Amino acid sequence: AASVQEFTEDEYSHVVKLRAEQGKLEYYFSGAWEGEPGGIKDEEQFLEYIQQVALELANPIKVTLSKSAK
Repeated sequence: AASVQEFTEDEYSHVVKLRAEQGKLEYYFSGAWEGEPGGIKDEEQFLEYIQQVALELANPIKVTLSKSAK
């Protein structure tokens, strides 16, 4: 797990600087361009996208394999 150390931004990006805890750091990044097919056009759509991705990451797909009886 990591904790937020700082939020920064420039004309094009929002950045979260993280501090590793116990020598480990896990993070994800994303990019969006309004010109791509179905592109994100505004901040509200981007936040909805981030919330959806966070939900998916918090609930990973689990697959169990079992031998079939012969």
